[in-house]
Amino acid sequence: MGVFMGIIIGLIAFLILFLIFMLNFGILPKDIKELWVELGRNGLSRNNKIRVVIGIFIALFLGWIQRFDW
Repeated sequence: MGVFMGIIIGLIAFLILFLIFMLNFGILPKDIKELWVELGRNGLSRNNKIRVVIGIFIALFLGWIQRFDW
């Protein structure tokens, strides 16, 4: 039971940090949609677009987290 609670609390904490990160960079859902459309124009399939967008956000998020001196 404790493992599941830890996973749920960890996911909630990650989502809160991710939302703070998005607001810090001024990334809005409109910008994400424009990126999605632009990737589609380049002929990427839906699965590849999802991977590219997630990869971009993970890279930005890790770079943002790294600036805090843990």
